[in-house]
Amino acid sequence: MSFSIPKYLSLALLLAFPALFQAQGLLLDDERYEILPRQPLYGEGSKAESEALKGIAKADLKPYCPTPQDQGYIGSCTGWSTGYGAFTILNAIRNKMAGKTPEITRDAMSALFIYNQVRKGSCDFGAYISDAAGFLVKTGDIFSRDFDRIKNDCEKTAGDEDKENAAQNRIRDYVTLFAPNDPATVKIQKTKLSLAQNKPVIIGMKLYKNFQRITSKDEYWYPAKGDTSLLGAHAMVVIGFDDGREAFELMNSWGVNWGNSGFIWVKYKDFGRFCQYAVQLIPDDGHLSGKEYKSAVTIRRPGYDEDNNLQFTDLDLRYNNGYYDLRAGALKKGDLLQPLVKYITADMYLYAFSFDAGRKVKVHWPRDETLDSKYDGKHESAVVSIADVNLPIPGPYGALSFSNPGTEYICFLVSKSPIDNFNGYLSKLQSYQKGDFLANLQKAFGKQLEPVSDVQYDAAEIQA
Repeated sequence: MSFSIPKYLSLALLLAFPALFQAQGLLLDDERYEILPRQPLYGEGSKAESEALKGIAKADLKPYCPTPQDQGYIGSCTGWSTGYGAFTILNAIRNKMAGKTPEITRDAMSALFIYNQVRKGSCDFGAYISDAAGFLVKTGDIFSRDFDRIKNDCEKTAGDEDKENAAQNRIRDYVTLFAPNDPATVKIQKTKLSLAQNKPVIIGMKLYKNFQRITSKDEYWYPAKGDTSLLGAHAMVVIGFDDGREAFELMNSWGVNWGNSGFIWVKYKDFGRFCQYAVQLIPDDGHLSGKEYKSAVTIRRPGYDEDNNLQFTDLDLRYNNGYYDLRAGALKKGDLLQPLVKYITADMYLYAFSFDAGRKVKVHWPRDETLDSKYDGKHESAVVSIADVNLPIPGPYGALSFSNPGTEYICFLVSKSPIDNFNGYLSKLQSYQKGDFLANLQKAFGKQLEPVSDVQYDAAEIQA
């Protein structure tokens, strides 16, 4: 049994509800949302997320926020939450602008440059958060000061110069954090973990009409007080959490006269109930340029203790010229192993697959039905945005089974960018005549695969 750890380098790096007071503009479509790339659960339920949050009782991105603006009567909340909100905050964090609200506001990114190009229908209609985030990946954004002078100008079009400037301000990717019907615990832990990693969370919430009537006297939103008839769906940005308050802090787009100067606290229990969608942006701000990227993987054998509890035993490995193999020797038919990714540089992409003696390929990570049919209904992303979360492959209670005689390879690819047409590369690998696996792998991926000689491997464990 041999294990190969080559490194991959990419070449490139709603329903609208007209309101009496403020507009919203988030379009809801659960089927559409469910097929978007999802951040995986890093353990059983939210167990691993809880472990990563140990000792972190609060996170506060408010010092990086621009002054909240008023979207007016058009359904542009997705533009304000995605561009002016989350994207601006990420830029302010990158530029170390904490507390410099006037400067952050001056350099804030545009809401309408996004909204005007992704909205569905007239100005009364809204947009999908996924369209706004996807627009930032493909097209980018420009400064709010250059496009948002008239907040209700939903007909303003982008010129060629605007588009050229936007191309300089893009994100690398985005992921959803949970499903609409996930337990409240998962929604809360996923959102907290993102904030703890200095990543704001764009959310889609269903609201009651009393949300519009929040004033400066209201520190929290109390859903049960006042008008509890349905207002509609609205996109906002989560910019902090505080376990002492048991609440998240949200940045809205209804101006500074609403709530706490444009912000409001929402209790965890209410967040879990009303929040339907959550999106995390993956920045493309050069923070990975020239930076070494690392990974560490343990191979474990599952078993049961005397009380019939599942337990894992780490196996000893040895490295030899690009491969790791088991010191204990060959596996027996039916043996089970579970790879555990213990560390990976944040915001890297992880892919794992096996290649057996019969030349059969199985994709084990990411768990995406478009890559392997065994993951029917799953659309998880390959990006791992948290460095120190344990990642069992293919899952906390899953393992890889070995039933074919001969050498089987498990390959882990780590990339700075998503690997487009991943299955195409694997098909190419299968098409080659039998020979040295690493040589064929290099041939299949070409110049995009870093040579083994350029990677530093640990001699005793899968680490590079």
